[in-house]
Amino acid sequence: MRQGAKNRGFTLIEILVVILIIGIILGVTLLAPRSSGPAQALLDESQRLQLLMEQARDRALLDGQEYGLSATEDRYYWWRWSRDDEAWRKFEDAHYRPHQLSDRIHMEVIEPVPSNLPGNEQKPLIVMYSDGLISPFQLNLYMETDRQQTVQLSSDGFSAVSIP
Repeated sequence: MRQGAKNRGFTLIEILVVILIIGIILGVTLLAPRSSGPAQALLDESQRLQLLMEQARDRALLDGQEYGLSATEDRYYWWRWSRDDEAWRKFEDAHYRPHQLSDRIHMEVIEPVPSNLPGNEQKPLIVMYSDGLISPFQLNLYMETDRQQTVQLSSDGFSAVSIP
């Protein structure tokens, strides 16, 4: 055997230094503040609503129960179909409470077109059915000061709620 051959590889100290450098880089990037301007607030609000709608759709499928959403310009409400009295009842679960939008953010329902019939405020505009479908819809969240900053949520009834 040759006595001059060296063992090749990394020492423990070299590996620890690399791990320390990676940890510092990750810490700096993850703890760096996100931009919290109006555009970010609009995106956060739209992602929150998208997530809640997808959860309500999943919940409707799992529970065998219909859930719904109604919206005004500055807030939205959740509904659940009551099989006992065959009517829509406001639903206020831990995650599904009426939600007031920020003063700067407004919502506009494009489809389905809200009707002006009496009692329209006593039922949802968008329904998540127990078979996994959702009523087709399109709604826009926009900045009060700048309609150019608009985020659109939509579904064709079969696919997931999306932000194109």
